Amino acid sequence: MNAIKSLLSASSLLLIACTVNADELLRNGDFERGTSGWKGDRKVVEYSGNNKVCEIKVDDDIQSFYQEDLDVKDLKDIVLTFKYKVSSDYKGRGLTMKFIRPDRGFTYRTIDLKGGDKWHTYKWNFGEIRGADEITLEIEILEGEGTILLDDFSVTPK
Repeated sequence: MNAIKSLLSASSLLLIACTVNADELLRNGDFERGTSGWKGDRKVVEYSGNNKVCEIKVDDDIQSFYQEDLDVKDLKDIVLTFKYKVSSDYKGRGLTMKFIRPDRGFTYRTIDLKGGDKWHTYKWNFGEIRGADEITLEIEILEGEGTILLDDFSVTPK
C-alpha cells in the first residue's frame, strides 16, 4: 500500500511539474542541458554548485545567440524574462533582444546592464507578433569588456 501511495505521489508531482512549464515556449532556457536548443555565440559553464549559466566574454565584436521556431500561433502577447549578472570589470554597451518574424521583420529592445555583485531580472512584455506562427528570439551582446552571465530565459504567453 505504501508503494502505491509513493507511486501516486510521484506521479502527481510529475504532472504538476509538467503543467507549470506547459506554456513555456523556449527550450532549455535555464541552460541545464548545456547549449541544447540554442545556436550562435554561447558558452555554458557551471556556476555556484550545479547551476549552469551562459557566459559571454565581452569584446570588440557583437556576439549573438538565438533560438528559432518559438510557437506563437494564435498568441497576441508574450513575456520574455531572464536574469543577468556582470563582472566587476564590465564596461559595455549592454545587450539587444530581438523577436524576429518569418518575414524577417523584427522588433528589438536594447538595455544597459546594471552592475553590482548581484543577479538582476529583466522582463519585456512583447506584443508585436503580428499574426506570425513562429518567431525567433535573438540576444546580441554589444561591444565592451568584461563578462556577462545569463540564466533562466523564459518566454510565455501573457
